[in-house]
Amino acid sequence: MRRKLGGALLSALLSACGGSAPPANAPSSGSPEDGQGAEPAGYQQPGQFQQQGYPTPVGGSTSTGGFAEPPADALGPTLRTVEEAETALSNAATELDSAGDDCTTACKALASMRRSSQRICELNGPDDPDQRCKQAEERVEAAEKRVQDRCACTR
Repeated sequence: MRRKLGGALLSALLSACGGSAPPANAPSSGSPEDGQGAEPAGYQQPGQFQQQGYPTPVGGSTSTGGFAEPPADALGPTLRTVEEAETALSNAATELDSAGDDCTTACKALASMRRSSQRICELNGPDDPDQRCKQAEERVEAAEKRVQDRCACTR
């Protein structure tokens, strides 16, 4: 009985694994030679299509490396004069003084002071004729010592 059942199961399995019927060819209303119905409407052979690219950026691209430019005011407005940078440094120092025990505000103010000091040094030039860069760096150094005692700011 088991042999008959096993044989029947084996033959059913083998007949189910047989190949499927070959696909039917799509009907064609014409031949490729006469140009009638050779290809579906809008179809083009590979290599015959025109690849669409990205449009040219308006005003041209000034970036290098293929990366996006950061927003213009990502870290605040660009300080254009030494006086603007000194004002920003003083404002950040005032904010630092009023921060009290709020380390988040103190660290942000200290970071702002560092950026302002760096900008003063950039604008004043390498010779630092009126010692503005040196004075700004000294203010930042003193502020760092005050904040370091109570907060762990990262650079």
